[in-house]
Amino acid sequence: MVLKISSFENIILTSDYINILEVENNIMFATIVSCLNNMINGANPKEQMIIIDENSCIDLEKEGLIIFDIFNINLNTKKILSKINQSILDSLNQCEEEKYMLLENLKKATLSIVDIIYDFEFDLTFNENILTEDLLKTMSIKVSEDLEISSSHKIMTLVEIVSKFKLYKIIFFVNAKNFFTDLEIFEIYKYIINRNLVVLFIERMPEKIIRKYERKTKIDLDLFDAVELWNNT
Repeated sequence: MVLKISSFENIILTSDYINILEVENNIMFATIVSCLNNMINGANPKEQMIIIDENSCIDLEKEGLIIFDIFNINLNTKKILSKINQSILDSLNQCEEEKYMLLENLKKATLSIVDIIYDFEFDLTFNENILTEDLLKTMSIKVSEDLEISSSHKIMTLVEIVSKFKLYKIIFFVNAKNFFTDLEIFEIYKYIINRNLVVLFIERMPEKIIRKYERKTKIDLDLFDAVELWNNT
């Protein structure tokens, strides 16, 4: 995967490393982040920026996710919940015995309610054909969002969900690293690498070190760019 920004060298984005983009120039930082945000929200930015994957442009409105606030990551978006429910339905459909038992139990529960309905001295209408989809909606299945869960755990949960259900091709985190300890950063990096997901951390403040797993592109105050790579040899 390649990120192309006008006037700069192509930025390689890979799931083999943690991709870092450090931008010291304030105006350029704002331009890049604003452009990505606009693309993800369906706007056509004036700035020339595209992401190429396997010789075709990625539609970031469908395939990209940008996170500005790590403290309020929404793990229960419509897209996520739809995928979770569909996965449950697919699992049930693959096991005829479990599906049959579930439908039989639904039928028994429906008949019990119908018996009560018929005791009323006035007519009621109801849906006699309850499907597994209806049951899932009633259960309101959601990802747990305990307020005591750390931000690093939320990021890893998001990565797990996106990876498992292939929701997006790339996730962008903006100014996220400053909020974590070195150990937390290492654990987040390792988790992302193990899930084979392309992630780009866009940071305003540069670091002098190259952390384990990082592939770093730097754009300095004078708009010169350079690439640094963690070497595991």
